[in-house]
Parts: sequence; structure tokens; C-alpha cells
Amino acid sequence: MGQFDWVNFYKAFAIALLNYKDKRSDLIQMIKKIYKEIGIHMPTLERGRESVIMKRSI
Repeated sequence: MGQFDWVNFYKAFAIALLNYKDKRSDLIQMIKKIYKEIGIHMPTLERGRESVIMKRSI
């Protein structure tokens, strides 16, 4: 395995994420569905008793 074999994976991942550039809610829903299907609790930030999904700071 080469030193930078992971680069191609992350390039492909970044290109796939571009499909959700203006569809953040769709991406979050898909991520939540995947976590639920595999039986893992999705990590969140907590503010008081509410879960908070980080907002884009741009």
C-alpha cells in the first residue's frame, strides 16, 4: 500500500458531497438514517436538554 492511497478515497468522497452543497437537510437526514439502520447513536452537541447540529459558519 502506498503512502498516499487514502487521497483517492477522500477525493471521491468530496466529489460525492458536492451533491449536497445546497441540500444540507437532505444530507443530515441521510446520515441519521444510516446511524439508525446500523444501530449506533449519532453523536450530537448538547445545549441544555436539546441536541444541536452544528451550523455552517460561512
